[in-house]
Order: sequence, then C-alpha cells, then structure tokens
Amino acid sequence: VQTCALPICMPTVTIVLALATVGMLLIALVAVGGFTVLAQRRLRSLGMLGALGATDTNIRLVVRVNGVLVGVVGALAGAVLGLAVWLAYRPELQSSAHHLIGPFQLPWVVIGPAIALAVVATYFAASRPARAVTRIPIVAALSGRPAPPKQVHRSAVPGVVLFVIAAALLSYSGSSNGNGGGGALGLVLGIVLLIVAIILLAPFCLVVLARLGRRAPIAIRLALRDLARYRARSGSALSAISLGVFIAA
Repeated sequence: VQTCALPICMPTVTIVLALATVGMLLIALVAVGGFTVLAQRRLRSLGMLGALGATDTNIRLVVRVNGVLVGVVGALAGAVLGLAVWLAYRPELQSSAHHLIGPFQLPWVVIGPAIALAVVATYFAASRPARAVTRIPIVAALSGRPAPPKQVHRSAVPGVVLFVIAAALLSYSGSSNGNGGGGALGLVLGIVLLIVAIILLAPFCLVVLARLGRRAPIAIRLALRDLARYRARSGSALSAISLGVFIAA
C-alpha cells in the first residue's frame, strides 16, 4: 500500500477545462435574464443612488459587484459541497484502487480555474443589465416602473455568415479525420464560431417565430409575442438551450 495523488494528464486537463468553460457560458447566458429581473426589481434603489449623485459608472459597478458576489458565493458553496462529497467517497476509492489518497491530493490545476470561471461568468452576466440600467432616466427609475422595451434593429447577416463558415469548417474537419487527425484545428474553430453564431441568431429567431405565429392560438401567440418583445432576456435563454442541445448532439 502506498500513498499517491490522483493522476491527471494535460490532455485531460484541457478537456475538463474546455467543458467547464462551455458549461459556464451556458450558466452566464441563463444568468443574464436573472440579473436583468433583479436590476428591474431594484430599479427604485438604483435610481435613488443616481439622485444622490452617483454616476453611471458607480451604478454599473454596484450591479457588477452584485454579480461577482453571487459568483463567489456560488463557487465557494460548490467547492465546499464538492469537497464534502469527495471526503465521503475517498474511502471507497482507496479500497478499490489499493492506494492511500490524501484528502487534499486533488487536481487543483482544474479545480482552481473552474472556481475562477464561475466568478467570471457571473461578472459578464451582470454586465449587460448594468449597462441597461444606466440608460433609464433617474425620474423613471424613482417611479419604479420598468422602461418600455426598445425596438432593436440588428442585422442577422453576421450570425448567418459565421454559421456558414462554422458548417464549412466542421465539414472539413469531418472529412480530414481519416488523414491522421489533421482536422482538429478546423473542429475547434468550427465549434467556437458555431457558438458565436447561435448567440447572434437567437434574438432574430424569436422575431421570426413571433411573425410566423400571428395566426396561432391566442396562448401561443401571446407567448411568442412576449418572447420577441423581451428578447434581451429570452434570447440569452434560447442561446443556452440551443447550446445545450448542440453539446448533447
């Protein structure tokens, strides 16, 4: 019987960190809607800060710090829960592996960046609502009424172009797999471009669905209309769902 640390190689570290990054991207996309609702509920308090002399930078900092604190609390809670599960599972692992494994002999090279990614994801998720709150006039914020949604006219051409390029790269990587794995670079670039294309095309897809559902039953029509009207939040959720299906596929 000998003491050993958990073995981990660099390809495994790369794969785990890549999966953690994609997972945190999904969490950030979903969290955008949550932080937007939270900022609207605290609109009167944020308006009071502006009335007391706080600048737009100060108000954005308040919302972003809120996101960072949520990330820190979530990361610490997840780390403590994961450590508790590991300590409970360690005796069974030692018995099956016939090795003594220290309680803190863990792959910290993976755990540390994963904890940092959780904080970074919530920071970026809170950045978009922080910018949106500062565009609301102070008087409107003090009234507590959310600002009416603005019609945003954005072209879908960049998303379509990136989608076509990603499809071409993925097709090229698939045809190159039989030649010694030469399509690995095309596969990585194709996946990255496809993720960006999905994020860019999600709001446009909501608008198209709302127009196609004008003759649908009233329940479906109202749901599609609200999704298209508040597509700043629903677009992020649709992107997260689409990426989740993409990962499963």
